[in-house]
Parts: sequence; C-alpha cells; structure tokens
Amino acid sequence: MQTQLKKVSPQRNQTLDILKAVAIFLVVVGHVMVSLYPENYNEKLIFKICYSFHMALFIFIGGGVTAFKTDNDIMQVKWIFNCFKRLMIPYFIWTIIYCLIAQRFDFFNALFIEPVLWYLINLFICDLILFISFHTKKMKYLTLIGFYILFFVLYSVFRDDNSVIKNIVLFFPFYLAGHMIFRSKDMKWVSYLKKYLWIGALLYPVSMIFFTYKQYDFVIAKVQSMLGLNSCEDLIHIAALFYNRYVVAPLGIMFIWFIFDVLLQINFLKKPMEKISYMGQYTMFIYVLESAVSYFASGNFMNNILLSGVVLVVIRMICPLLVAHALLYFPKVRVILFGQ
Repeated sequence: MQTQLKKVSPQRNQTLDILKAVAIFLVVVGHVMVSLYPENYNEKLIFKICYSFHMALFIFIGGGVTAFKTDNDIMQVKWIFNCFKRLMIPYFIWTIIYCLIAQRFDFFNALFIEPVLWYLINLFICDLILFISFHTKKMKYLTLIGFYILFFVLYSVFRDDNSVIKNIVLFFPFYLAGHMIFRSKDMKWVSYLKKYLWIGALLYPVSMIFFTYKQYDFVIAKVQSMLGLNSCEDLIHIAALFYNRYVVAPLGIMFIWFIFDVLLQINFLKKPMEKISYMGQYTMFIYVLESAVSYFASGNFMNNILLSGVVLVVIRMICPLLVAHALLYFPKVRVILFGQ
C-alpha cells in the first residue's frame, strides 16, 4: 500500500499525528477498562489489545518526530532545551499536582522511581541520548548502543525497582526505530516498510493469543508444567517480557499503521482522517489531563458497562481538548503547563 505522507505543517506529519491520536485513544480506553473492571481488567481482551502496543507506538512516534529535524538542529543546545521545556516542565508541575491530590508526598519517588507520567520523562531521556550521540558524529550509532547497554546493565541491577530505567530498556529501541525509519532519505525505509505492513496486520491477531499483561507467575507456571521444569523462573519471565515487547508490540504497530494507511487512500474518509490527525496534535493535553478527569468520570456509573465505557472515553478525550482551546487565550500558561 502506497500513500503519500502528507505534511500538515513544516513541523508536522499527518501519518504521525494520526498514529498519535490512535495511541492516546488506546491509552484512554485502557484506563477506562481499569476503571470498569478493577478486579480483573488485565483479563479483558480490549485492555490487552490497548496495552499490547500503545506505549511502544507512542515512543516510536516520538522517535519519528525527531527525524524531521536536521543534524544541526538536533546538535543545538536550543533543541534539547526546548525538549526540556516541552516535556519536563509539564512533567514536574503535573507530577507534583497529582501527588498533592493523592496526598502522596514522596515526590522523588514519584518523579524518578515510579513516575506518575512516565512517558514524558522517558521520552526526554531518549531525546537527551539522541542529542549526546549526535555530538559524537561518526560514532553516534556506537554511542546509542553504548547508552542502551548502560541502561541494560542498570536494569539488571535495579530490575523492577526503578521504572524509568526499565522503560528505557523496553522502549528505547522503538524510539530509535522511529527515528531511523522516518529519517531515511526520501522516506525510502517508510515506503519499503509500508509494502509489508500487511504481514503485521495478519500476524498481530495471532500473536495476541500468547500475550499476557503482568501475569508472569501464570506464564511461568504454565511453561514449567508444559516442559516439566522446576526452575528457570527468571529466564521464562524475560522470555515472556521479550515476546510481549519485541514481537507483539511491533506487530501491533504494523497492524494499526496498515489499517490507517488503507483508510487514507479512501477519498470520502480524507476529512475524518484530517480530524483524527488534528486530535493527534493535542495528545499532550489528553495524556496529562485524562487522569484528572478520571477523578469525576470513572466506574460503571450508568449501570451498563458498555454505555458507561463509551461515555467515559468520550468525556476523558473531550474535556482535555476543551481545556486546550480555552488556553489559547492564555498562551504563556499553556506553554508552562503543556509545553505547547
């Protein structure tokens, strides 16, 4: 399937904006599922689909966005400073706000160990690694690999005690993949990859048969029973984690990309696609504010799971968009709180 990657503005790409909108929609649906099924949400198929690739997709897009910057742009201190303003200032502000609302006063832990808004700090670290690596010029790819090895070693020491380190290990390959694929000359890699997206579309549903979300004890017991093993818990855990992140997630990205690549070719859907692309430009607002909206919009409040779920998703998507438009009249506040 071949479609032109339409530029919305010099700094935006329609395909990436559409994928961002899909990713944030999956985030919201996943959170709503937790609200509706607090006891067994991770057993629900919709939740599993959302969590099988949504954050990998987000990080992949984050890397893809950097591809439209020149080498000189990325090497500028101004670029990494702007990344800090766009990601970390809202991150610090909203983390503290959410901690105060929850009466949680372990701020250091909430910021750097078990982050409330982990995507923002992890994306900034990925940007920082890219910034440093570009300053090594011909050694930049070795530098990138070196950083990844460093975080992998740190992860082997801290394991699940530090989510920031863990998420860099799990998601940095997606960031780098997005950067390299969209940075290729004349979008050569994008065009090449799009020829084979259909394979991901076919294999992703099959891969979901074996996907699990944080149910590793069950997986370990099942594999041990099948193979007659009494040990190897760590090895099975790592294998299951690897499968979820580096088999299911890439196939999920290919699956959703294929679907929207097809939809973009249908003339009467171009306007709806533009609307979806527009929503993708406001993912920061939705990501940050959706948790706040959840304080008054959660649970099966209509005594109908399906209807409650649909209404909750709409409320949690629309309210942040209303805030975004209201803040058009207060640009400085908007930049401080949401980085744009």
